[in-house]
Amino acid sequence: MKNPVPHQIKKPPLLLSLVITEECNLDCSYCFVINKSQRKMSESIALSKVEKYLNSESDEYEHVQIDFTGGEPLLNFCLIEKVVNYVCSKQWNKSFSFSIGTNGTLITPGIRKWSHEHPCVVFALSFDGIKEVFDKNRSNSYDLVLSNIDFFRKWSDNKVKMTISTESIDQVANSIKHIHELGFEVAANVVFEDVWGAKKDEYLKVFDEQLSECITFYAENPELKPPYLVDMPIEALLFPRKKSERFCGSGKNMIAVDVDGIEYPCHRFLPMSSKNPQATPDLTFKEVNPKKCDDCILLTLCPSCIAYNYECNSDVDHRTTWHCEFIHLQALASAKLQYLKLKKEIQDNPPEGCDIYKGAEIKRKIEAIRILMGKTDLNV
Repeated sequence: MKNPVPHQIKKPPLLLSLVITEECNLDCSYCFVINKSQRKMSESIALSKVEKYLNSESDEYEHVQIDFTGGEPLLNFCLIEKVVNYVCSKQWNKSFSFSIGTNGTLITPGIRKWSHEHPCVVFALSFDGIKEVFDKNRSNSYDLVLSNIDFFRKWSDNKVKMTISTESIDQVANSIKHIHELGFEVAANVVFEDVWGAKKDEYLKVFDEQLSECITFYAENPELKPPYLVDMPIEALLFPRKKSERFCGSGKNMIAVDVDGIEYPCHRFLPMSSKNPQATPDLTFKEVNPKKCDDCILLTLCPSCIAYNYECNSDVDHRTTWHCEFIHLQALASAKLQYLKLKKEIQDNPPEGCDIYKGAEIKRKIEAIRILMGKTDLNV
């Protein structure tokens, strides 16, 4: 079995997402999967796809991360077992690893035992924070998931995914704190969809307050890793990427396979997930639209979803803008948190005592903070 440790992998891995079921046992309020069904991927399709990419002679990648997704993938756990056993029993041209994104409700004693016997498989959890929010968003499943939370602690460095919507925006800080209390890091994001309606300004005010509470929390707990929500890499503003470089690897080092074996750039292009599905969208970069996005200093930091762009505009680079103001607030929050951290760092280690490299790092941070804090209009 060819399976090197991550530091041996020099090229970005290929993320091969197998949508092994369109069924889910929950009905989450913000879910973008619009066409759930009981259809499942067959063993022959799953094995043919892993064979195709693990035996590939391509020099674009050395490692394949096989991700089982859905729907709720544990509803087709028997297929996961067969694929993992098959892959681990053979030699391949590429190294490999496995991941399963789950809602955490179906962790049986059998799955626990199997996981212990297959440490190469990482289980990733979606978890929306405190019980009040979690139950509103995720079909009253908090107590059940919490009863399984110990199972996920073996991957405590693997961030749990928290989604922010209208139902949870007033509890962002409390939910993030709760996830840390449970022993996990957080990956939190605001939904891309237009869910805010006429109350958007009210939601923005609440979100700003929540981000401020997060800033205080992380400043007082520097040992904790903040989410991208308040930890955007703002120094990148000094060295912006090309506009053609997109936020994720969709269409580049990501492939999603639906239950019929059809390949897509990512899972959000699937008929299961999109009102405008497309297996072969034009991914050639031409220009960024609308103009306010093209002119925005946050362009290359903005987590724009090319699949959702395509669903709404039939153009992967014509960006949706319903979440612009939220990203603006996240960037400002990131600058404020960086400022507080840098202030303490300078107090503890005065710049005159730093070597040239540390001094340059501090200078870059100060300039990035100045750019954001001094900019009142980010074209949102």
